[in-house]
Amino acid sequence: SLIQQGRWGEAYSRWVSTLQLDNGALPLIYNGQFEDMPTGRGFDWRLLRIPGVSLDFQTDPGAKGQVAHAVFRGRPVAQVNLEQPLLLGPGRYQFSSRMRAQALRSERGLEWAITCLGQSEPMATSPPLQGTFDWRSMEMEVVVPDTDCPGQWLRLRNPVPAGSIQQVSGELWF
Repeated sequence: SLIQQGRWGEAYSRWVSTLQLDNGALPLIYNGQFEDMPTGRGFDWRLLRIPGVSLDFQTDPGAKGQVAHAVFRGRPVAQVNLEQPLLLGPGRYQFSSRMRAQALRSERGLEWAITCLGQSEPMATSPPLQGTFDWRSMEMEVVVPDTDCPGQWLRLRNPVPAGSIQQVSGELWF
């Protein structure tokens, strides 16, 4: 409820106090390799119900944790049904992800986006993801401004306007 009230700093402090951290280290993207199933609590991944896309988690020999697997059924989809709130201070960051795709098709491709709380336009987006490709790494630079960015959302989204043009088909692992 603190996140919904816009009290992200307090929400983060309370959430962190419930965690058992190895060596006291807390990564900027919690559970980033899906070491544990997403809880939907605090600043962990949140699973959403989005018609037209299903999501499951699979083991992969090349991953430390699990791999998220999204299947798109050719319906309009605004985003993948997984997102995470972040609390990044002002400064420069490097976001990286490993992905593979099978027959992933959409109007302009899917993209990772990091958006400041209350803003409609992201402050950083990845190159578009589309087609068929084996495991590859992707990186994007993120610059969090000094003002008007009390928290952020990390999402894998479809950047085209709502409607039939948002149709997505294929599979994506990340």
